[in-house]
Amino acid sequence: MDHHWSKKKVLVTGAGGFIGSHLIERLIDLGADVTGFVRYNSRNDWGLLEIIPPHMLDSLEVVSGDLLDFDAISGAAKNVDVIFHLGSLISIPYSYNRPRDTIENNILSTFKYLNRGKGTGCGKIRPYIFKRGIWHGAVCAD
Repeated sequence: MDHHWSKKKVLVTGAGGFIGSHLIERLIDLGADVTGFVRYNSRNDWGLLEIIPPHMLDSLEVVSGDLLDFDAISGAAKNVDVIFHLGSLISIPYSYNRPRDTIENNILSTFKYLNRGKGTGCGKIRPYIFKRGIWHGAVCAD
């Protein structure tokens, strides 16, 4: 086991997506204390988190909310060591029809998470994943 992640408090946004759900599985395997942030919907659907192994669900806290809601972000990020910000609107056709929604969700939410990390005395804030031609998110880490 990689002891670096053991007992680390980790927040993963976009937890219901393909990358987020697989990252959560790996972090749980490595002993991290993981919170997954999923976009609220009226069905209380957790996306791909619903198909991870049941024993992992017992080790996971899931928070539903909106990435543009600073209170939701602050609550989910409280007392965490690391934030993996993967949450975004990913539909390319939707972005053509609703560019403002896409900018607000993908850029402003990232800005809010970066500010949240800065406000906690985070040691380093750095980009961590390159996807679809843009840096997508940041890690707040020691």
